[in-house]
Amino acid sequence: MSDEFLWIAIPFALAFAGAFGGIGIYLFRQSLSFRKKGIATELNVLDMVIIQSGGSEPGTQIIPIYKVLEGPRAGDIVRADGGDPNITTTVLNLPEDQKPRYTGKFMQIGENRQGWVHQTKPIARAKKDQALQITIAAGLILVGIVAIGIAVFLLVS
Repeated sequence: MSDEFLWIAIPFALAFAGAFGGIGIYLFRQSLSFRKKGIATELNVLDMVIIQSGGSEPGTQIIPIYKVLEGPRAGDIVRADGGDPNITTTVLNLPEDQKPRYTGKFMQIGENRQGWVHQTKPIARAKKDQALQITIAAGLILVGIVAIGIAVFLLVS
């Protein structure tokens, strides 16, 4: 391979590895620290917050609102993202013509889930959400490791 290509490809691969690996490590540490600082409990899904984003790629994020059923925070109402649980844009408050889009979310309301609630902050996470975050973090770390491997391969060859 030409030297000009290597001078571009190797720093690009290392930057790629740093970005993806760094994000993966951040998510992994965040997930483990929440589990360490949180209190294991049972959570009841009361409703789902709908957050619609604009910009170049509009999208919708749906975040559960939980009622803590056990432990020292029993009875508290918390959101999975730590926001205000008294928001009005929720699945239960949708106009009738929009409700069919969220049929799966309606089925989750009233469900009990095992998870963790933070000791002081108004945030809770279900075990399945924690598992998903750890899986995504592991994938990002793996992408970073592969990018480092590619950079080393290019450097050696």
